[in-house]
Amino acid sequence: MKYLIPIIIISAVAFSICYLFFLKEKEQTTEIPILINLDIKHPNHETMEYFLNNYEETIRPTKVDWRKWEKEDLIKQRYAFITEESQTSLYLVFCKTQADATTIGEANFSPKTDSQNPYFILGINNTNLMETL
Repeated sequence: MKYLIPIIIISAVAFSICYLFFLKEKEQTTEIPILINLDIKHPNHETMEYFLNNYEETIRPTKVDWRKWEKEDLIKQRYAFITEESQTSLYLVFCKTQADATTIGEANFSPKTDSQNPYFILGINNTNLMETL
């Protein structure tokens, strides 16, 4: 009987240590999704972050050699993304007003100015301009 309590304590400690190693190994094998955080102070940034992080495909930031855009002085910030599965490019542009977003979209992404790639979708959501290729 005098050895029973130390055996129970040693068994409990050994079990706890094994369980902690199991949890640590499980953490290392679990894929952590990449969350997109937009580095901008803008009324719509949280809505856009939610969209980017909860879209049906995984969206990742990508580097773009930004060409000169007409009326680019109306842009507060712009970002480029790509979807993993369909490889669709997405440009997200933050502007001060909806009129600014409309002006930039019409100046840079109308079919008459983008004859090289007429297959794009342009969307304006309040003060945000989104263009996909």
